[in-house]
Amino acid sequence: MKLKKFIYILIIYFLAIGQSFATQLTITPIGTPTGFSNKISQSINLAIDADSNWRMEVYILSPEIINQNNFAYSLPINRLEITKANGTPIILFNSGIKVAKINSNDIGGVNNFNLSLNTTTFENDRPGYYSTEICFVLIDKGHKMDLEVYNLRFQKEEISSIEFSENPTRLELDKEKILKKGVTQNISTPLTVSIKSNKNWKLYLQKTNINPASKVTYYIKPLYADASITLNNSSSYTKMDNNTYLIASGKATFNDNSNTLDKKFLTMSYMIKGPENELLPVGSESNLFQYSLKTED
Repeated sequence: MKLKKFIYILIIYFLAIGQSFATQLTITPIGTPTGFSNKISQSINLAIDADSNWRMEVYILSPEIINQNNFAYSLPINRLEITKANGTPIILFNSGIKVAKINSNDIGGVNNFNLSLNTTTFENDRPGYYSTEICFVLIDKGHKMDLEVYNLRFQKEEISSIEFSENPTRLELDKEKILKKGVTQNISTPLTVSIKSNKNWKLYLQKTNINPASKVTYYIKPLYADASITLNNSSSYTKMDNNTYLIASGKATFNDNSNTLDKKFLTMSYMIKGPENELLPVGSESNLFQYSLKTED
């Protein structure tokens, strides 16, 4: 019923517009959407060719802001607000308003002004482009009308991050192994890697500095992980060379109860081996291991 009533109103406005050209509304986007805090904001300029004491009615043409990459997901329209350029709210759709009104007094009686269309977002919102249409209907004091339909479009960016329980990590030989040949040594405390992502992901590892003079061979093995993570080759150690190795894969870490992204954890063991017939030389060396988190659509 609401949809039919709304269409009927638009038809009346359309017919009224065809009868007069004295009143005109032009809407122009200013730049591209920008993110600040937990909002994505699009600035628009409204140029009005009308007498003073005009009013404007604003209609949202959809009850949701649709994800154009995944039509099954959308943002509720109550996330949207319209503010003056200085941030002062004019229209808050979070109160359930479907049709809102602005008059010339709300913006200081001027006929050329900027507004901001602000959408509140959360970490667990699915990434991609979102879109909805907003209809602005201008009515002057003589009841002459014009309308503009503005397509609000913005992108929810991809989020992905890795954190380490310790960086750098020290691996020291046990005292009883210092004077042994062909020695092996594991890291005393496994490295914990935490992952947060709003897309499905794969984790890769590469040893980035190869030292030909090194007497040490490095090995890695994923030990265990959260249930949502699939470990690759967790049954044995992998010798690290200049190749890139898949360590694990997992799903996006959405938590729709708290509107956040959870951190998912896996642990890594490192092991070194010395040459079979030599003692390891006195001293130390450092090596860089690059973790790469690659997301997938």
